[in-house]
Amino acid sequence: MADTVESILACPKVSCGCHVMPDGRHIKLGNDVKLGNDVKLGDYVTLGDGVTLGDYVTLGDYVTLGDDVKLGDYVTLGNGVKLGETPLYIQGRRYWIGYCGEPGMIRSGCINKPIGWWFENVERTAEHHGYTPDEQTEYRLHVEHVAAWMKLYGVDQVQQ
Repeated sequence: MADTVESILACPKVSCGCHVMPDGRHIKLGNDVKLGNDVKLGDYVTLGDGVTLGDYVTLGDYVTLGDDVKLGDYVTLGNGVKLGETPLYIQGRRYWIGYCGEPGMIRSGCINKPIGWWFENVERTAEHHGYTPDEQTEYRLHVEHVAAWMKLYGVDQVQQ
């Protein structure tokens, strides 16, 4: 069943500030939160003020999104993800690539690898997936951009 702001706010609020859903999940909402259609939130999810989630978003358990974070349609975040900033998403010629909230990791589709792996393998991986030489160069530039952005915001190191 999808979660809505109305269904969450209709549930009892406990001392931690969370609303306890009928199935026992704890969800904490900031002010002016907007949830798209068919959003599913895990247990102990915290959404800051002004968070906007697109349609068909799924958040795992213990996910925390800071103020004004915006996630587009069909985004899935696993358990324990904490985002203080809106993730970086670049739509390339063939596929998207970006930072999805896991420090030190760059994701493109189902490939989620450390920054160093991408620097070593981006062209080979793109070639394996049928990308032209120009597209391989394009994705190298995207990896460099994402890595520089991650360094700027201090999320360029894999957490142990």
